[in-house]
Amino acid sequence: MALSVNQIRYGWAALTGLVITGATIFIVGNTRQNFAPQDIVEIAVATDERCIGIQTADGVYPVDRPSYIRMLYTNTYGPTSVVAHAQAVTNTITWQIDAVMIQDLQGKIKGLIPKYRDSTTWDLLTVTGVFAELGVGNGVSDFTQAPAIGTNPATYGALSYHLYETNLVEMYRVLASLQWASNGYMKVVGGAIYLWDGVDWVVNGSTLTNAAFGSNASFYYATNRYWE
Repeated sequence: MALSVNQIRYGWAALTGLVITGATIFIVGNTRQNFAPQDIVEIAVATDERCIGIQTADGVYPVDRPSYIRMLYTNTYGPTSVVAHAQAVTNTITWQIDAVMIQDLQGKIKGLIPKYRDSTTWDLLTVTGVFAELGVGNGVSDFTQAPAIGTNPATYGALSYHLYETNLVEMYRVLASLQWASNGYMKVVGGAIYLWDGVDWVVNGSTLTNAAFGSNASFYYATNRYWE
């Protein structure tokens, strides 16, 4: 039995039945302790969008767009038997947190930083500069691996298989700072994303703030940024 999906954006999809609406953990005043699919959607789609934003005129992406193929398994139960089904899906949000995907996205985000400019000075951003300004990770080049808990100090580096809220929030903060592509293919004005199509700026909506997601899922609106 084939699994059905709902399309999101840029070829990303979510399994039918998953709730991807409502407030994320990134809004001001968040009290939710567990992760929800909409949290992962924000990070994954925003990373892909920024890869698209730095494409060259011939469609080459200096930082490869995310692409994750996963095998999903389901069973069909009959009166006396069980039939197993395997289905390959690409860039699909499922009922499980994909730690390998999150770890790979962290690498892409760091690779994207020097491809974007400071929206005030127009200088190229640096990983160290962004991490230090936003208070991300060790303030130099590593995301937080695990936050300080009790007497245990924070650790930094490659993401472990234990995912913390801090991990996603740091990724979110860095992505939100990448608003002006160095090659002029992407810009953010008034909270709306614009992509250059070779002829004109094409508004792409305000990322995830449309009827399907609800206003609380805003990624770019400054009033909803987690750290303000």
